[in-house]
Amino acid sequence: KIIHYKGASSKATRQSRLRWAKNSTNAMRTFYKKHLAKKYPAWFNALIYFGIWLLKNLRMLKIKLKYD
Repeated sequence: KIIHYKGASSKATRQSRLRWAKNSTNAMRTFYKKHLAKKYPAWFNALIYFGIWLLKNLRMLKIKLKYD
C-alpha cells in the first residue's frame, strides 16, 4: 500500500531535490541501456545519453538557482 502525505514535496530540501534529479535521470539511462540501446546504432545511443545528461544538468541547475 502506498501512502501519500499532503505537502510532503513542498518540504523537500535542496539536497533531496538534487538527489531526485540525479536518481531520476540515472534511472532513465539504465532503462534505455537495458531495453533499447541494442536496437539502435552507437551514434544514436550517444545522442540519447547526451540528452539524458543534459536533462540532469538542467534540472540540477534549476534547483541550485532556486535554492541559492
